[in-house]
This record gives sequence, C-alpha cells and structure tokens, in this order.
Amino acid sequence: FGVALAPPGAGQLPPPGKIINVERSKLSTLDNIHVGVVASPDEARFSPEAAKKGLWQPYASATEGAAGLFFLESYNPKKMPVVFVHGIGGSPRNFSALIESIDKTRYQVWFMNYPSGFRLEISGDGLFHMLRTLQVRHGFEEVHVIAHSMGGLVARHAVNACIEFEGCG
Repeated sequence: FGVALAPPGAGQLPPPGKIINVERSKLSTLDNIHVGVVASPDEARFSPEAAKKGLWQPYASATEGAAGLFFLESYNPKKMPVVFVHGIGGSPRNFSALIESIDKTRYQVWFMNYPSGFRLEISGDGLFHMLRTLQVRHGFEEVHVIAHSMGGLVARHAVNACIEFEGCG
C-alpha cells in the first residue's frame, strides 16, 4: 500500500527525531537507531543470527546498531521511496529477491530493521517517527510500503499513528 504524508508543518505531529515513545515502551534512550543511513541487506547486522537475537533479546539487539530505517542508496528526490518491513524473526534479507527485481530507475529502496521481539506499538511508533523524520529532512510526500506478516502489523500501526497525528493524506 502507499502512504501519502502531509507537508512538513501540517497537523500536530510530535517532533521529528524522537524515534521511540519512551513513555509507552519503558525503554531508555537508544542512541544506535539509524535513520536514512545507506546500508546493504547483506551486512552482518542483518544476518539470520542477528534477526534471531532481535526476536529473543530485543533490548540487547537494539543497542547494537542494527535497528533503523536504512537506504539502499543515497536519497534521490526523483525516485519514489519503497519501504520494506520484515516479519517476526526476519531481516531485510527476506526481501532480497524483491529488492533485486525492483525498478531502481523509478524507485528507491528503503528497509526497516527492528528487533522483532519488541511490542508492535514500539516498532510501529518507531517506523512512524523515522518516516516523519525523513519526510522533514527530504520533503517527500508519498511512500510505498511492502511488508511481510508481523511487518504488516508494524506498518499498519505506523499508518494509524500518522492518521492520529493528522500527518497522512
């Protein structure tokens, strides 16, 4: 599905940069969340072993620098962002075939990596705030989301948060 975001400044959105709602998640501030960093799904931090740790030890996993919303290449305002969100126990590598086959002349690949052992609300809030941060930074108005299983629930929570804060069109 696609999500249209309202222009920066519209609605009563929380400030960009707050990645996780600490009050809801009871987490301390996490410094190792990456937003808009260029990475490859083939990196060790996205390995099946790292995904397993994210499922069974999410707090430890979140501090190791593998969580965030990553770009396959530098941001390009002429290309439509497509965000991939993996399911429980997964990683961006689960989308390798789709990522390889996407038309990269028209679309830019972004992928979320998150410790799937976190509650849905934490990951969904994180996705919403990361997208909002990138929207303020780059000014895009639309993004498409491809999600698998629990990743779909994470994405749905992010869309609901966007609607709640009047940031989606």
